[in-house]
Amino acid sequence: MKLLFIQGGSKWKIDTENNLYTDSNYNEDIWNRYLSYCEDLTVVLRKESKVYSPEVAKKSFNFFNKKNKKFVLLDDLYNPKKNYINLKIRGRIKKEIKNLIRNSDRIIIRSLGNYYTNYAIKVAKKFNKIFLVEVTGCIFDGYWNHGIFGKLIAFPQECNYKRLIKNSPYTLYVTESFLQKKYPVLNKKISCSDVYVEIDENALSNRVNKIENKPKKIVIGTIGQVDSKLKGQQNIIKIIKNIEEKLDVKIEYQLIGKGNNNRLLNLAKKYRVENRVKFLGQVPHKEVLKWLDNIDIYIHPSYTEGLCRSIIEAMSRACPIICSDVGGNYELVDKEYLYKKNNLSQLIDKIEKILKPENMRSQAISNFESSKKFSNESLSMRRDVFYKEFINNN
Repeated sequence: MKLLFIQGGSKWKIDTENNLYTDSNYNEDIWNRYLSYCEDLTVVLRKESKVYSPEVAKKSFNFFNKKNKKFVLLDDLYNPKKNYINLKIRGRIKKEIKNLIRNSDRIIIRSLGNYYTNYAIKVAKKFNKIFLVEVTGCIFDGYWNHGIFGKLIAFPQECNYKRLIKNSPYTLYVTESFLQKKYPVLNKKISCSDVYVEIDENALSNRVNKIENKPKKIVIGTIGQVDSKLKGQQNIIKIIKNIEEKLDVKIEYQLIGKGNNNRLLNLAKKYRVENRVKFLGQVPHKEVLKWLDNIDIYIHPSYTEGLCRSIIEAMSRACPIICSDVGGNYELVDKEYLYKKNNLSQLIDKIEKILKPENMRSQAISNFESSKKFSNESLSMRRDVFYKEFINNN
């Protein structure tokens, strides 16, 4: 069985020794899960143009073990922007995707809505291939928050997405209800998060002890690409001084995420809080969990989401959590700690509320208990039954 996995959002990273890496969305456990369904797995992502030193790559990204897996590096159509109108690049991408799908038995298409995955689903239909779509986010929100041009194309792109996915033979939604309502399908489907966590009971007791020790400085953390306005970190930077003055506390804001941080750093300087903001860059997955143990509150201020991996991981480390009311966030976090995206006064109120020790403690317990439904044991069986049916369909 030849299984093809294609996704157009994440990128291959490469070092000077020709090793491959991915961002935190993927790791070896995920690839091995797909490999367990087939004898031949090919992973297709676009290639980042920057080449890293092995030291930086190993520190910042997840290593991709080439053993037993094939890989294809597609041209990046979106960076630089001029590539998007380059017909030669488009032609190479289309030819490669067409050949890969023609020679595959099953295709997994993750995250429709970009050139790569939209074209892949069209080709899969043309060749009568059995495919599975993994639905991970809201197309409309993603475009709407990308300036004037994004607003112009958000609705047509949303309609195109719905049309493409409607007759998908197999569809996995990472949310329980949010994405299902937006993008209904006629055929077989399952609600099953692609995020799973290892449950460590010590995480809760350690968190409770941390809360009871009443830290002198409150460390707020966010995970997300730092050069994307959609992640909303700018909203937290803007209110740091307000929180400190209103609540008489010291705040440190730590950000994990790839990208150029100049925009946020300049904003921190404008609001005179640059000494309270720390950019940690991209961090390997195993280090993220250690970091989560050391922060006091996790805030996810993004403008668009599907089902957020970092929120679930923060839950598994018993973090008190505040997040914007977008995507599937309402399926994860206590509604008392959801705020309307971009509403800074609401965000300040939520922070004030959660900083009360009794609320921090109750949220730590609640979030930790809720994270257990994302344990590997509870998700694997349901997912495996669905994927094996997809693989064995004749």
